[in-house]
Amino acid sequence: MMSDMSVSDQTRLLKSRLLVAFSDDLESDGAKAFARHLRGLLLGLDESTRDKCVASLGKVRQTRTALEKDRMIDSLAPGDPSQRALVKHSLSVLNFLVDALLSDNIPADDHRNWSSDLAILGWLDSKSQPVFDSLLGELTSRYLAKLQAQDRRRRAEGGVLPVFKSLGITVEARAVRKDPYRWGTPLEGEGGYIPEIIGTTMIASVHIGVDVGFPENFYYQMDEADIDDFVASLMAAKKEMAALRQYLNLDAEGEVVPHA
Repeated sequence: MMSDMSVSDQTRLLKSRLLVAFSDDLESDGAKAFARHLRGLLLGLDESTRDKCVASLGKVRQTRTALEKDRMIDSLAPGDPSQRALVKHSLSVLNFLVDALLSDNIPADDHRNWSSDLAILGWLDSKSQPVFDSLLGELTSRYLAKLQAQDRRRRAEGGVLPVFKSLGITVEARAVRKDPYRWGTPLEGEGGYIPEIIGTTMIASVHIGVDVGFPENFYYQMDEADIDDFVASLMAAKKEMAALRQYLNLDAEGEVVPHA
């Protein structure tokens, strides 16, 4: 640990591009939080939980909603709020490391200098550095190839068209009027408009968000029959995907299933 050196002096000694995400501001709140959570991953978690976090990265990176991610964290830290927070931050650090390992903007052998760079900054010490080296070795040798294939598959799924990002739905009961208001009809007095409600109908207002393009948000409404048709069409598409996967002899991960 080089506490007698300024951050700018330490930065000049760094050989890797691991911390480029902090835009050379290694005293920022984000950088300090990363250093704190890195220490939590290496020294705060017991070895068994840390290994489970590394092994679960593929599933964690595939989660689409906050609820799915929360359930994953709960399974890794059952019944312990303090451990749960530690697991959550540790997964963020592990994802940061995986993103760096898979980045097109970082040289393939860059990770060979990560440990020494983090030690230069004082973010690793004699106790945590061997744990980091072991974890990084495990990550690159056992899991990186599968994570890279998963990342490439996700990019291929993205294609060149806008990708579904979010869905919002509200359900409303709308009044069924006997006669709608017509412009020019007086609101008060003799002959004035008196609304008469004879029933209600249910409508779902739907918002779909996509990642890019114009517009990025689409709004429309559906009645119950529309929803039934929409759900049936999606389920039919899912069955067609399964049929196509079987026709091409592919497993759920998109890999060719070897013939027996």
